[in-house]
Amino acid sequence: MTQHGETVDCIDINKQPAFDHPLLKDHKIQMKPNLPSDFRMEEASTSEGRAHVNFNRIRCPPGTVPILRATKASLARAKDYSHFHPATPESPGLHQAVLEAKPGVLMGGKASGTVYNYEVKSGQKTSSKMWLTSGDRLNSISVGWTIAPDLFNDTLSHYFIEWDDWNPSGFKAGCINLLCQGFVQVDQSAFPGMAFHDVSQDQVTGNWWLYMLSGNISVGYWPAAILPKLRNGASFFSVGGISQAPVGGLNPPIGSGQFPDDDYLHSAFFRELQFVESAGNWEDVQQNTTSVDVDNPACFTLQNTGWDGEINRYVIMYGGPGGSCGA
Repeated sequence: MTQHGETVDCIDINKQPAFDHPLLKDHKIQMKPNLPSDFRMEEASTSEGRAHVNFNRIRCPPGTVPILRATKASLARAKDYSHFHPATPESPGLHQAVLEAKPGVLMGGKASGTVYNYEVKSGQKTSSKMWLTSGDRLNSISVGWTIAPDLFNDTLSHYFIEWDDWNPSGFKAGCINLLCQGFVQVDQSAFPGMAFHDVSQDQVTGNWWLYMLSGNISVGYWPAAILPKLRNGASFFSVGGISQAPVGGLNPPIGSGQFPDDDYLHSAFFRELQFVESAGNWEDVQQNTTSVDVDNPACFTLQNTGWDGEINRYVIMYGGPGGSCGA
């Protein structure tokens, strides 16, 4: 049982939900990523005044992995957690403040960010996340935090992962967390929803690995078989916030709920924006490879701060109060 009353089951690693996916019928579990000898997933730097999120840790017996128990109600609510195309978000009432970088072929991405909690009502949801997208924008993988009462049946901030597989005519497959088959979990104590994460591709297998910065833990991976458009790497690295409300309704806040103003104490931010280039090296995002997508600056904005020293590295600040933002 977690600190918020959710139930976590320790499941045989070979019988986890991922292997119900038809493309993973004969999949052999990869227990750890194949990394270059000089590859390091460094823990995020910390400095005074920054908020940190801690979770009660659990540890399953060897040969098992922790899976957050899904109820009939949560599965039903997941169907209403609408997917939107990363390039053209056309879901009614959806607004965003997002930075997109296109530095070349991407084998991974990394960011540190702030997490907030505030009231979000039924029919609304807000998310802050990092995601990688294929060049044709048909495959994407995401990590971040969200407040989505219709999905989780509460108003807490939940950490989440997500994957999407589109075809030119629309949504094909994918889901949030483990509410569909696909993501393969390997760690005995960490599971989707526990901490802010990094993503990178195993250049030997093509699998996309999910890491926890805190503790340098390999949580699990999205197999290459379910994300064919990402097999040769991603093209777009995005970070920012998304708010959604019913048509004609009020949009919930993004980030801290305040417009960015250069103040780390109350502006939501992502810092240390880095990516893994094709040779397996970490590189900082460069401002000349970025573009900003803010569709309603009266509700939300994004400040493309750029380089802010060796500790913070590349930074964006983003957010806003929401409100009557239109369709």
